Amino acid sequence: MERGNLYFIDSGVWIGAFNPRDAHHLKSKRVVKAVANGKLGRSLITALIFGEVVTYIRRKIGVEQSIEVAKAMLDSKNVEVIHIDEHTFSAAYHMFERYPALSFADAVSVTVMKDRGVQQIISFDRDFDGVRDIVRSEIVPPSSV
Repeated sequence: MERGNLYFIDSGVWIGAFNPRDAHHLKSKRVVKAVANGKLGRSLITALIFGEVVTYIRRKIGVEQSIEVAKAMLDSKNVEVIHIDEHTFSAAYHMFERYPALSFADAVSVTVMKDRGVQQIISFDRDFDGVRDIVRSEIVPPSSV
C-alpha cells in the first residue's frame, strides 16, 4: 500500500454508501468514492467491520449488493483489512471495559487504530468522540478532495 494519510473507515460509512435509504447515504458515497480513487490515502477496516457490513447489507438490501460491498472493501488497493490476533483481542476487551459507550467491534477498531498510530476515523458513531486521541469525522476531509 502506498504511503500517505491513514484513516479508519467505520461500518456505518460502508453501509450508508450501499444503502440508498440510509440517512448518511450521500456523505457515505463520497467517502467510499474517495477511498476507491485513493484521495484519502490508505484506509483501514477490521475483519469485524467487514463482517458487520456484508451481513447487514445482505439482510437489509440483498445478496448482490453484499457481494458488491465486499468487493469494494477487499479488492481495493487502498483498503487494508486487519485480522485481529490474541493480543489485539485482549487489548480490545480492556478498551471495551474502559469505554462503556463502545461496542466490542468499536473497541477492536480503537485498539487497531492505536496500535497502528491512526488518529482519524470516518464514522457517524458519536461513541468514538469520548475516546482519547481519536478524531472522528463524518465527511471526506477537505484536504483530501
